[in-house]
Amino acid sequence: MSTPPPPLPHLTGNYAADFLPNTSGTLGEVPPEVACHWNWGAFQLSGMWLMGHGMAGWGVALLGYNFFLRAMRLFLPNLPLLRLAPAVLLLLVHVYLGACGNRLAWQHRRFDSVSDFHRCERIWARWSLGVLVIISLYLVWMFFA
Repeated sequence: MSTPPPPLPHLTGNYAADFLPNTSGTLGEVPPEVACHWNWGAFQLSGMWLMGHGMAGWGVALLGYNFFLRAMRLFLPNLPLLRLAPAVLLLLVHVYLGACGNRLAWQHRRFDSVSDFHRCERIWARWSLGVLVIISLYLVWMFFA
């Protein structure tokens, strides 16, 4: 008499979680449920987000560039076109990080699972929303004060 086959592992119904290896932190393949979504944390909190996801050099460079733009405003007050090009470049970097942030986060930081990834990015999105609310309240206060 033959022995029965071993039991099948518990399947979650999520193809990536059930059959694909966890490639986070390896610059490998990115699961489809991770790759194609906007990342609010990467868009709004770019420098800190980069540092928190294993790209500290890029994060420090982006924060330094941001401070450089602020200094340009002080030292070149009468040359708005000269200040416009670097500001447009910074905006394009933020949009790129918002659009490709999930892929970058998956490739540069190790996550336990796709659900762990989504949990982490939801936290970044909440912080981003909080910063947006604080800035909006400040601008409203400055406008009406």
